[in-house]
Amino acid sequence: MKWYKLVLLLFFICILTSCGINEADETNMPEIAESENITTAADTSAADESHDKTQITDTGLLEAETDNVTQNGVNIEAVKALPLSAKSFAASDDYIKPLGRSLFKDDTRMFTYTCSGIEFEFFGTSASIDVICGGKARVAVYVNDELTEDIILDKGETSLDVFSANEAKYSKITLRKLSEMGYNYVGVKGINVTSQGMIYPSAEKAHSIEYIGDSVTCGYGIDNDDFGNGSKSYAALVAKRFDVDYSICACGGIGVYSAYTEGNTPNRDSLIGELYDKQAIDNEIWDFSQQYDLIVINMGSNDNVWVRGIDEREQRFGEAYYELIAQVREANPDSCIICSYGVLSTGLMDEIRKQADRYSSENNDSKLYCFQYELQDIVRDGYGTNYHPSAKTHENMANDLSDYISELLGWE
Repeated sequence: MKWYKLVLLLFFICILTSCGINEADETNMPEIAESENITTAADTSAADESHDKTQITDTGLLEAETDNVTQNGVNIEAVKALPLSAKSFAASDDYIKPLGRSLFKDDTRMFTYTCSGIEFEFFGTSASIDVICGGKARVAVYVNDELTEDIILDKGETSLDVFSANEAKYSKITLRKLSEMGYNYVGVKGINVTSQGMIYPSAEKAHSIEYIGDSVTCGYGIDNDDFGNGSKSYAALVAKRFDVDYSICACGGIGVYSAYTEGNTPNRDSLIGELYDKQAIDNEIWDFSQQYDLIVINMGSNDNVWVRGIDEREQRFGEAYYELIAQVREANPDSCIICSYGVLSTGLMDEIRKQADRYSSENNDSKLYCFQYELQDIVRDGYGTNYHPSAKTHENMANDLSDYISELLGWE
């Protein structure tokens, strides 16, 4: 080979080698820069989200069946490889699991029903939640299902510090509204964490229950105050026993045909049939895309105050109860439905059974059942505000209903 050809060949090899090194350096630069950035956008930027997903995917550990994989499929070991940094997120479905009915509007997650709220998981050292409240409302914070805070919110905005640790941990954060819907809405405007990776919605449970009711289902009076405590209600206790997701559509004083009244004229101002189709924020219509395995109706106590054993009034209640069953069934074609009643009075139980049997027969509905609670014993178990069930009575209700559900559906 001529000497000048050899020189040219060596020259081209040097150029190609140099280009390869530069390309490798440029490939690494965005990753290094990204690890030094702090994400503060309300929803994570596409670059950060892509980085998180790439890191998790590239590890090849998502398919590994180990204790390092959480319930929602996020691999802890992969997340640990990500940089620890401050981030903020909107409470959208991408990042949180809605608990009960809620409305995500203008980057704010709003909810008003008892025990509604949000839940998310993350691997990090701190978390805070920016909330807004329409007035006074009671909320609870849980870390890994353990109650850490029980707070009365005032009207306006505030930031709740919900988690702090010296070193990064994988934790589940839950925020629930304990007071009933009459005590204003609560909104989550943002979630702030110092974390490795993002925040992740918790996984769906194996089963789910929706409760339809009045102040008893809201847990009114349990703590002998006006706020109520949905976490101690029979509804929450049954859900806890079976470890299921649950939603409460209930309001104090509400009725099927007549809301609470001591007069002879039925109170038609607050009826469950009108509430059931609503989200309850801005009268938004609820779309029922979330279907439940079981629906428990616990209605009639307020109607009974007006009915007072009068046959004509009982018939009006019965017709309205039949329509309620039809409404619930139309919205939930495959759910089991339990028509329950009895803790404050037993006067309408026969009429409820009659209408449930009628609907089942006329519509060939084989998933419709009735259940009667034990009448509260205020001498033995005490009572809450305005003679509402005590915490002990709610425990009795939960135990009896749970046993019935277990026998009916085979849940453990």
